[in-house]
Amino acid sequence: MANLQEEAVWEDGVYQFEQTDVVQGGPEGIDNVPTGQLANRTAYLKQEQDNLKKKFDDEQTPNPLPQYFLQTELLRALVGTPVFNNLVGYIPNADLVVPSVGQKCYVSEYTTAYQLISASINFIEEDTKAASPFEHAAKWGFGTDSTGDFFTTPNKPLYMHDKAAGVFGDAGDTKEDHLQNITGDLKIRGFNTEGSLVSGGSGALRYRNDSSSGNTAAQSNIGNQYSFYIDTSFVVRTDTFTDTMGAFFDAFIWLPKGVF
Repeated sequence: MANLQEEAVWEDGVYQFEQTDVVQGGPEGIDNVPTGQLANRTAYLKQEQDNLKKKFDDEQTPNPLPQYFLQTELLRALVGTPVFNNLVGYIPNADLVVPSVGQKCYVSEYTTAYQLISASINFIEEDTKAASPFEHAAKWGFGTDSTGDFFTTPNKPLYMHDKAAGVFGDAGDTKEDHLQNITGDLKIRGFNTEGSLVSGGSGALRYRNDSSSGNTAAQSNIGNQYSFYIDTSFVVRTDTFTDTMGAFFDAFIWLPKGVF
């Protein structure tokens, strides 16, 4: 039994048998005309579907303008990047941007974003993240609740300064701030020594002779007055102004929904 010969063309219509038609099979038989027309339409639809698939295949249909991002490439590149915005009343597009404050996002809504994020080394269990929020402020969390699988965004407001990974720590590490060590010492002579009782100071500790008697180190120190003082600029960085500890803004990150 032979098959119909198909041609990938769109038939404008499908023949309707008339009461006067005589039954006839074979390649040219009228019984096979409407069936052949439907087969041609099916072949045409498959051909167009295959062509459409090729358009999304980078190897078969490369980007004709490689100097420009395709939408898919752009969205993938933006996932997780910060969006700093201090506009009053700014309302972000919830399909593209979410708050970076430990926001809970469900995997079913963020299919592609989750695939990219879950491959990150900064992806840990939400229980671990919640147990030490400052230590893991820069990490993504994941877990499951009654609604389904979810992940949480980093909590940027918990740490003030972002630093380049590899310089002060690994990507995702968070280090708490600390004061620089301030030290100093004073050198004091024995009481039987002539001259100044204090012989020197170092580090942040200093002294000065407040006496106006004009006594020198070789003279008696009776009646001399000395002041001891601390000046941290000798050992740590200081300045004459107060620097701001942080700027108030709404912390968002790019996190598009869906598949892309």
